[in-house]
Amino acid sequence: MPYPMNDALRQAATLMAEQRWIEAIEAYRRIGEAQPEHAAIAASQVGAAYYFLRQFPHAIQWYRYAGQLGFDAQMTADNVAEAEAALTGYRPSVGDIALMDDGQVLEFRGDGGWRPRGW
Repeated sequence: MPYPMNDALRQAATLMAEQRWIEAIEAYRRIGEAQPEHAAIAASQVGAAYYFLRQFPHAIQWYRYAGQLGFDAQMTADNVAEAEAALTGYRPSVGDIALMDDGQVLEFRGDGGWRPRGW
């Protein structure tokens, strides 16, 4: 089902296209809260941004939430399956980014640890 685009959705989609994942997560979360009619697509896109950040457990959580909100059931199942498969073989690489629940951004370093970004 196509979703009608408004300015907020267009701006969030632009952030995704520019691979500005953290900003996209924030934008889509705001959309989900402020525009209930777009909450399902927003939650799915939050999941996608987490997927691209390689934060697969968060991606799975958001994909499932999108499904609960009425997002396409087959697409939800496909997204969850893809993220679960990716999680199985995931090992962090230097430069990987993690967005914590409190908003803190961490980066995986060459010493094998996660540190605040820019540290």
